[in-house]
Amino acid sequence: MAWLQGVFCAVMLGLTLLLPRMGLVGAGVAEVAGLAVVALVAAVRLVPVVRAAPEGAAPTGGGGR
Repeated sequence: MAWLQGVFCAVMLGLTLLLPRMGLVGAGVAEVAGLAVVALVAAVRLVPVVRAAPEGAAPTGGGGR
């Protein structure tokens, strides 16, 4: 998780520096792009985990009842 935060920080700061003419909108675009990159990387890494789960397996949730 820590390296994903690092990737997000690098993408966001990098794009913020590349979009100075857009001002605050440029920072928003940079944040959305950074979040999209992190979501894509996380999704790609989670696909094998989800496929390896036994069929019919459901999270227990631990609702504390």
